[in-house]
Amino acid sequence: MRIAIWHNLLSGGGQRALTHQVAGFVHSGDDVVVFAPPSAVALDVPDGVSVHVVGDALPEPPHSPREALTFLPSRHRKMRAAALRQAEVTATAIGRGSFDVVLAHPCRTLMVTPLAHGVEVPAVLYLQEPNRRRYEALPELPWAVPPTTGARLGDARARVIGLVDTVNLRHEARQEIGDARAYDLVLVNSSYSRESLRRCYAIDAEVCRLGIDTELFAERRDGPRQEHLLCVGSFTPAKDPLGVIGAVAAMRSPRPLRWIANAVEPDLDGQGRRLAERLGVDFDLRVAVSDDELVEAYSSARALVYAPRLEPLGFAPLEAAACALPTVAVAEGGCRETIVDGVTGWLAPDARSLPGMLDAALADDDGLRRAGAAGRELVVERWSLAGAAAALRAALERTIKACTVP
Repeated sequence: MRIAIWHNLLSGGGQRALTHQVAGFVHSGDDVVVFAPPSAVALDVPDGVSVHVVGDALPEPPHSPREALTFLPSRHRKMRAAALRQAEVTATAIGRGSFDVVLAHPCRTLMVTPLAHGVEVPAVLYLQEPNRRRYEALPELPWAVPPTTGARLGDARARVIGLVDTVNLRHEARQEIGDARAYDLVLVNSSYSRESLRRCYAIDAEVCRLGIDTELFAERRDGPRQEHLLCVGSFTPAKDPLGVIGAVAAMRSPRPLRWIANAVEPDLDGQGRRLAERLGVDFDLRVAVSDDELVEAYSSARALVYAPRLEPLGFAPLEAAACALPTVAVAEGGCRETIVDGVTGWLAPDARSLPGMLDAALADDDGLRRAGAAGRELVVERWSLAGAAAALRAALERTIKACTVP
């Protein structure tokens, strides 16, 4: 196949997933060309893959819940116009390339790129999640009426802001739904994500699992594991770092907590450090480490603690399992699909139960070793790069065939 790929990703799980997908296509003999705006992270692609930086950098979305709740319509219109220009430029370039199919990944500006509206070949969207700030309480549901101050002037102002925000959000959601439905096929990373897209877009997406590089992510250690806990993920509200720090502090025997992040929300960084100091948690935050450092961290920790809010999938528990590190997590979102409770790790029914679950898991050395070994076996068997690449290629081939039938 000749495949055009578009993305506007930052570093993290989405970027790693796309890198693996490109490598899988190349390994299968496909001809791949990557298109991206200047705002996208540079991919580490194999030799022979062309990367075209097209158009202008896309603007950044709101960075905080407060900013998202007061998202002015004029700003969204500018973001939408920029995304449409980017899609038009890319569609023109794709039209000159005689491609068989387009594979689009998320756009961090609008989440769903409107690219499918302009291309004349089959278009597939691999979407990790919908725009969660639009549909979930992070930390407040944006559709809800804002609280009033009790004063007449304050009440009137809150009502006006609420009305403007609601009308704006309805308009944005309608555009996002239309953009998603324009694709011939939408792929997702988990059954939970498929349900999320069904809930938000009323479309039936198809689960296409991702893969883990089990050669890179493999246990590397000479001596026994250390006593600290590890958490991997962006240091942002969606990963609930303050809740994780609080859970570690609530253990009968709190352990040191090491956090490796690809991105940090500045205000939250300070809050986390102050909370850890107040609660007596030995806390260390590291940002943007190398893959080797990440693997060493997985290989030296006692367990991975993981409590993101409704995580669509979560690469960290799978990467940890490949390194024989069991995970103790809250049973939400995709974690219920990547962790086999009592076999490769432990799932706490809710965040309140996490400290006790951590205490119980860490008190059982044999159980930790068995879970680590089972986790490695599960990743090799069910989450291989080869299996993920084959499933993705099959989905693209089916889409091409379905779209070319007279």
